Amino acid sequence: MANGKPKVPKCIKDGWFSEVDPGWAGQKLSIALEGFSDESILFHEQTQYQDILVFRSAQHGNVLVLDGVLQLTESDEFVYQVCRMQGICMYKFRHSSLF
Repeated sequence: MANGKPKVPKCIKDGWFSEVDPGWAGQKLSIALEGFSDESILFHEQTQYQDILVFRSAQHGNVLVLDGVLQLTESDEFVYQVCRMQGICMYKFRHSSLF
């Protein structure tokens, strides 16, 4: 960290995060940083185990990237909430006398 700001990783260029993996030949995923600015990088650290990056994107909120591969975004959260509640709701409607 220089001047309290995280170092800009190689996967961010000109305000864009790009995920490129040799396993996905010919494909590239890019997400715009909020304001197309490196100021949107919230955290970046290389540990002995992995490269951790958290940034604020223009459309998806905060984004977690591990070893250059996008893991999840704030806009993904509803999917996990729905999955957790679906089983409970299905059970409740089947066994409504229990509640």
